[in-house]
Amino acid sequence: MNTTDLDQLKVFEIFRGLTDAQYQSLAQLLTPEKSAFKGKILIEQDEKSSDLFFILEGRVEISIREEAINTINPGGILGEAAILRRGPTKRMATVTALSDIVFFQISVEKFLDVVKKDPEMYIKILENLGIILEDRCQTMNYSIRNLMR
Repeated sequence: MNTTDLDQLKVFEIFRGLTDAQYQSLAQLLTPEKSAFKGKILIEQDEKSSDLFFILEGRVEISIREEAINTINPGGILGEAAILRRGPTKRMATVTALSDIVFFQISVEKFLDVVKKDPEMYIKILENLGIILEDRCQTMNYSIRNLMR
């Protein structure tokens, strides 16, 4: 990846605070880009998978039993529970493209093979993941309260 592509990786919340060398090792991992049209289902609730999705362009909707609970914008990650479990997980929600999207997709096993080689990067990614999950829990709590009204 060239410098522009490395800058592209810096939009991802999960990679905030990494060094350029760490971005470089991730850049080799997160290629090539994929795309999907509006309405495409990326993740189906209850399926088992270990794929991570990094949204570059467009927006996706997260829904549980056909109820929208959150929207993920560029810079967001999907499938993050697989990082914590270090392997395939049962998907908790369905993820559908709200617009045409561009994304990276990789298995958690390949992702962790690279990340674990650099303990400082691994720790930083886990710290960032904690922040992401806290934000998502707050959003879900708000959505649940609204559904119960």
